Amino acid sequence: MFHRRFHPGDVMATVAKVAPISLAIEDPRYDAFLENVGDAPSRNKIKQFQIALLEKREEILPLIRNYMDNSPFHYSVSEGVVLEFEACEYAFSFWQVSDHDTSQIPDSSSSALELFTHIEEAGFMPLYSEEYMNFYQPVFYQFYTELGYYRLITDHLQGLLISLPNPSYSFFAPAGVPLNFNPAVMQDVLQWLQTEGNNIIYIYGELDPWTAGAVEPTAQTNAIKIVQAGANHYIDIADLDQKTLVYTALESWLGVEINEGNLYRLSPSVRQKKWTEFSPQKDRFVIN
Repeated sequence: MFHRRFHPGDVMATVAKVAPISLAIEDPRYDAFLENVGDAPSRNKIKQFQIALLEKREEILPLIRNYMDNSPFHYSVSEGVVLEFEACEYAFSFWQVSDHDTSQIPDSSSSALELFTHIEEAGFMPLYSEEYMNFYQPVFYQFYTELGYYRLITDHLQGLLISLPNPSYSFFAPAGVPLNFNPAVMQDVLQWLQTEGNNIIYIYGELDPWTAGAVEPTAQTNAIKIVQAGANHYIDIADLDQKTLVYTALESWLGVEINEGNLYRLSPSVRQKKWTEFSPQKDRFVIN
């Protein structure tokens, strides 16, 4: 979408998959989304899991330390930081990438090992390693100066946060560097998309929190927005109930015929693999 804004003549059509436009350094639309997504019992179970993680911190911290000590990555942050970030981030990541089955979430009666095992599988603890933090510093700098991001909701965790009393993803931005947010950048991109952004298809998953920042096309363009019911961040064109609408629009815009039977589709297992192998020589991650 950014490329289209600044180089509008480079391509004939764009399919923008799960692409939000955030409008503030911590856009409140994501808060509102998380307060209403799913049903009340599901949202409450997520909150109770977050609380249980922090209430059993003394039992869980040694498990995290053991994980860090045996990881292929290197950690300079404490196990307390990892625990608290994972607890705070859990709600967003649950709706973003899981299959939304809350029956798999341990409850407050679960053991520390069960709580840790779930967060190890559902979260992403390599993110707090030196390798990952160094790799992602540039984008977190951009989140907090131009792109915007979301707030870690901690209202129900008051008194349980020790290592990070006021957690924020600015923690991952370069240390000692001013973070002066310029809201005009994304406002400009959004205005262009809504007034001149033709031949664009926006695809979102209904339960993905990033959908709160979805682009809303206007009558000034021929852009199409599709939100797939029950889908998360991994939504593909092939998963859409309205995939024929996508193919028809692309055929019209590009002047080609699309053979749906020959379209390539990633399997769910491949789509959900995580970037776990770091190559220092190339400063990049590869799928493990």
